[in-house]
Amino acid sequence: MFPAAFPKANFYFQKREYDFWTISSFSKRPQFNREEVAAKATAGLEGTDRLVLICGDQKIMPGIMVLLAPGHTPGLRAVAGNTAKGTAFVPSDLSPIHRALREDLSGSVYTDLISSLAS
Repeated sequence: MFPAAFPKANFYFQKREYDFWTISSFSKRPQFNREEVAAKATAGLEGTDRLVLICGDQKIMPGIMVLLAPGHTPGLRAVAGNTAKGTAFVPSDLSPIHRALREDLSGSVYTDLISSLAS
């Protein structure tokens, strides 16, 4: 749905995340298969210039950085961007609410809890 909805957008994925959802047999297990729609959508970008696979932290344009933040999923990405007030951080599924970051609360779904807490 996203590639069609945003026909001029590039899609940045951590290679670990992309490979997990498109190649790994673990992603087909019942614990993960609810993400099958997302896997099919991202796989449809393969072979196009719109799919950008990155490894680790990477600046993708001036003031915007994609960060590796594993734990919730194997290659979850977060985004940091420069603003007039400083750096804004969008943690994606790493932390569902700001309070969780402040109080070191964890959610309930992780592929690796220790990596999630470190991220």
